[in-house]
Amino acid sequence: MKDGDFKEPDLSAVDVDLKGVMYTVGLAVQQFRRQEKNAQGFRGKIGVVASVCGFYCIPTLPIYTAAKHGVVGLVRTYGKLLPEENITFNAVCPNIVETGISTSAFYDIVREAGLLVDMKGVIEAFEDLLGGEASGEVYEVGPKGGWVNRKGAEYLDEESKRSCELLVERGRPLH
Repeated sequence: MKDGDFKEPDLSAVDVDLKGVMYTVGLAVQQFRRQEKNAQGFRGKIGVVASVCGFYCIPTLPIYTAAKHGVVGLVRTYGKLLPEENITFNAVCPNIVETGISTSAFYDIVREAGLLVDMKGVIEAFEDLLGGEASGEVYEVGPKGGWVNRKGAEYLDEESKRSCELLVERGRPLH
């Protein structure tokens, strides 16, 4: 690269963490629409992994954080629409889990601080979500193994709420 040239941002996190989820969910929904309902009345259930970066601000990880915000937004929106088709769609958002994304030195620091999330808690949160009828829900899993349902932002006022209701009505034919 020559001095003065502009460099394209590395959007691989968006490709993997957001677009990959969107493609996978899109294919799953198409397949589920072809299936008959099971004994519990569902055609399918989708559970995805997002991250606490999906609702907390992590300034040093802007593209990853934006991708995970996108996943959380997808779950909170599409997940509220899919029950009409007997499909659920939810996400589990763990705090720091040891993966290949970071260095062992980083995970050593996290482990020493007692902040590493045990996969058992992540699995239990998924079991809770997939075992119920909820859809469009986002669970945060903490280092102590517990989880909580993280609700979206509240409306500013009644006018904002009504504006969003009108957007839902406008978007329905587009779905």
